[in-house]
Amino acid sequence: MRTQLIHATGKASAADSKTVRIVDFQVPPGVEALTLTFDYSPRKSLDTKRNAALVEAALTRHNVRRQAELDAAALEDQKSRIGAHSLEKALNNLMNVVLIDPRGQWRGRWDRNPSSDAGELVLSAGVSSRGFLPGAIEAGKWQAAIECHGVFGEPVSYALEVIARPAPTPQEVKALTPPVAQAGPARRTGPGWYFGEVHSHTVHSDGAHELIELARRCAAKGVDFLCLTDHNTTSGLLENTPLPLTLLAGCELTTFHGHHPIYGLSEIVPWHKDGRVLPLEELAPLVRGKGGLVSVAHPFKIGDPVCTGCRMRDDLPPQSFDSMEVWYRDWDAAETDNLTAYALWNSYWAKGHRIVGLAARDWHGPGQETAFPGTAPLTGVWAEDNTPAAILAGLRSGKVIMSGGPILDFQLLNGDVVVTLERSPEPVELRVFCKGERVATELGVGEGRRFFKGLATQKGWYRVEAWKDGLPRVLTNHLVVD
Repeated sequence: MRTQLIHATGKASAADSKTVRIVDFQVPPGVEALTLTFDYSPRKSLDTKRNAALVEAALTRHNVRRQAELDAAALEDQKSRIGAHSLEKALNNLMNVVLIDPRGQWRGRWDRNPSSDAGELVLSAGVSSRGFLPGAIEAGKWQAAIECHGVFGEPVSYALEVIARPAPTPQEVKALTPPVAQAGPARRTGPGWYFGEVHSHTVHSDGAHELIELARRCAAKGVDFLCLTDHNTTSGLLENTPLPLTLLAGCELTTFHGHHPIYGLSEIVPWHKDGRVLPLEELAPLVRGKGGLVSVAHPFKIGDPVCTGCRMRDDLPPQSFDSMEVWYRDWDAAETDNLTAYALWNSYWAKGHRIVGLAARDWHGPGQETAFPGTAPLTGVWAEDNTPAAILAGLRSGKVIMSGGPILDFQLLNGDVVVTLERSPEPVELRVFCKGERVATELGVGEGRRFFKGLATQKGWYRVEAWKDGLPRVLTNHLVVD
């Protein structure tokens, strides 16, 4: 028997963007499963004049730190590369719904992802739709939190429905159960450098693949470990299947004002409660208290309305995160400003904030499956072993490189900077930095060890970089002389 617990309709305008609406509903005892249905219309703003103004404002903000270098031709090329003219014709409005149980746990999220396209999303004690956390359907007051991320044209109308129903049938269980793989070959183990993707998505949010398929595709490109960071859900971590790489628990807190990968946790730390949006300053101590790390994704990706909520807050305190994506996708990609992220990372260190720099492809599907070595980077972590705990410890320690393929390691010994370059078939330009300033450059460097005599005699923070044809091949993190 199916019983409607709530049917709510409403409207949201541009003024409602960045707000959360709470709809309470009661679940009676004995309910075995819930279904959630949500939709809104129009999905897109077709107001071309308003859209054009919003896109132009987003690009102006995106380019504010490099206006002098962008002439009219460069700006037009940028617009072409990000598809600005198509965006001006149709901008995506964005709304989501989170189901919250009586204990305050986030149990699932309606999003514009493959599961939501199926219509009803199922939550039960046994199996559930992708993006939903199975578990007992407790009696009591539940919440449906409607997240209005962005409305960019005329107001949208939405409809929300939650139904109590019997447990999934055997046919539904089969359809809802993720695929299982057979065990593959043993993975490399022991101390060493391991390369991984620290920002990835599956069909549990808006990725293109099931977890096992994503893992296979990543491993085929030389990925040793994968940080699973689905948007506001950890349901993918519940899959019990052998993977060809090491899986690090996590999620991406996809907030109104920035996206924040969390590493080392298998549970969600909610970023809004009872309709109040919690800033990262409040969330970070909760994450760290549970043993997790907080990061900043694509800090200078073009923000609203091109990528709603993607850009980091200008006033985000560096004390509230442990790492940031400095090298996001291709270094010179039009959608992001890696040079500004690099400069900000440098400024944090100059002010005493020891933020770990990371590289990420933001792996959603085939578009991120370019070759490695190649122009798109991975994060290299020196770890004692190829295990989740050891990889997390490596991320925490900062023994990390951002690389398009080569390995660049260095030590500070008796006042010298000792650099070792591996997996670099072509000569590169080595750059040595102290306190953010370049103190040495060597051209045409091949694989092997190099000594930069007397460069580490002063207190400061040191890093080494390898560049080729005006683009980075490797960026290290820092060693500190106190």
